[in-house]
Amino acid sequence: MHDDISSLLPNSSSSYQPLYREERNSLGITLILGLVTLLMTMFLVAQLIYGPLGTKPAPTWFLAALTMLFALLTVNFRHVTLTLMQDKVEVRYGIFGASRRWEDVVACEEDEKNYFYGWGIRLGRYKHHWVWVYNVIGGPRVVFLTGRSKPKGLIVSTAHPDEVISISNTRIQAVRSRGDTP
Repeated sequence: MHDDISSLLPNSSSSYQPLYREERNSLGITLILGLVTLLMTMFLVAQLIYGPLGTKPAPTWFLAALTMLFALLTVNFRHVTLTLMQDKVEVRYGIFGASRRWEDVVACEEDEKNYFYGWGIRLGRYKHHWVWVYNVIGGPRVVFLTGRSKPKGLIVSTAHPDEVISISNTRIQAVRSRGDTP
């Protein structure tokens, strides 16, 4: 048994050390889902205290399940995380995420068209290619276009697009100079 877990981890120069990490809070969706959760909780408590609501009441277990579902969604979508590693770019919205190896990324640029409004995760079109969009309400986004993967890229909300693009293009060039292009 190891007393020190650091002996099991790779050294500090490994690909596990992030080059950049950003967590963007999604205040808009947290408020929206939080209010729905509160409303569902009020319906559930009212039904538990006063009995069935309306002429065709939902079963109590169903109200409890919906309340739990909206509570979990509220927690899950409270922030999006972008991490640039030595070997890949990774984006997570709670338990949902995607990653692309730098060998597959052909370009990183700012999304200047701003076609993607709202929040959440969705499939969208960017420059005639399908991409995954990980978006918070408002703010700039960067696009990681890929060569081999399907869909052909990731669009991610970030507070620092210039820094993300600079680090990403440095990694893309380093991979290309090794000859690992897609």
